[in-house]
Amino acid sequence: MRMGSKKLLIPLVIVLVAGASLLAVRGRSASPVASVNGEALSESELSARMSEAQGRLAGMPNSSPARRQVLLEMIRFEVMRQEAERLGISPPTTDAAIAAAKSSMGTKKMDEAMEHFGWDKGAFTERWQEKALMVELVERFGGDPLTEAELKGYYQRYKHLFSHPRQASVRVAVFASEAKAQDAAGRVRNGESFAEVAKDSTDKHSAQSGGALGWIDVEKLPAEIKAELKTAKPGQLLGPLKGDHGTMLYVYDGMRPAEVEPYAKVREDLRPWAEKAEKTKRVITWLNGLLDKADIRIDPETGTWVKSERTIAASGAPHAVPSPTTTSTAAVTPR
Repeated sequence: MRMGSKKLLIPLVIVLVAGASLLAVRGRSASPVASVNGEALSESELSARMSEAQGRLAGMPNSSPARRQVLLEMIRFEVMRQEAERLGISPPTTDAAIAAAKSSMGTKKMDEAMEHFGWDKGAFTERWQEKALMVELVERFGGDPLTEAELKGYYQRYKHLFSHPRQASVRVAVFASEAKAQDAAGRVRNGESFAEVAKDSTDKHSAQSGGALGWIDVEKLPAEIKAELKTAKPGQLLGPLKGDHGTMLYVYDGMRPAEVEPYAKVREDLRPWAEKAEKTKRVITWLNGLLDKADIRIDPETGTWVKSERTIAASGAPHAVPSPTTTSTAAVTPR
């Protein structure tokens, strides 16, 4: 299934934004800012989460509305933590959390995330444990698999993600000067393979891949190349063409028209993503019910809990939780 940069089939993970420290010790602060079923959320926790949110969102003000939003996310996380605890769901140990993070992200990306947000090992572990709780709830209580009709509903709703515009298959090599590009073009015309010539490209990826770019949206190619593609034949050398990073040579390998991939072709790849999305939606609906029943108290200086703010929501397409066009099978409510 082709889905371009959207990478829809990456396993759906719901992160309820602020990354509140669910696993920290509660009630030790002399100035709690809120409580959830008697469990205190401290001013120090809120300040730490606020700093973290500002690191995540450049330009986020340290204002009362912003602090309030971070506090609301802390409350939502705390409700989830308490219910997981009641159900006997424990977060992974520190070693297990770090091992899982390294396996999922890779050590380099994990270290980069810790540096970016100013997390030490303990803080990073807490964030990963929080995510693991949500994943475990979804796996246990997400309900039945999707019916065929529900799966088709997802396909119809997100059909645009299974389509691509008119695309060209091209190879490219970049050279420091027009003279070097002309010399490279001569080598190709004299029978040397473009892949061999591309090893001299100043672009590292091009040099390593033999110039291969794969299928590219025609509209994203330079105007001069687009014009030549109108009459070009597969295997034809195009250029040299001056660009921002040097002088380029292209080889045109073929064209494919815009199309939407049929349901039958994407069905098996679609099912894991669609089921994860629907099961997550069911669990979020259930958690919203717990928010309605929870005893939530907020310091008057921070504001009063408002029912309309109790909705737990996923953020950011394409990771937002989609709604099927057919009626969903209800999840089993945990007891």
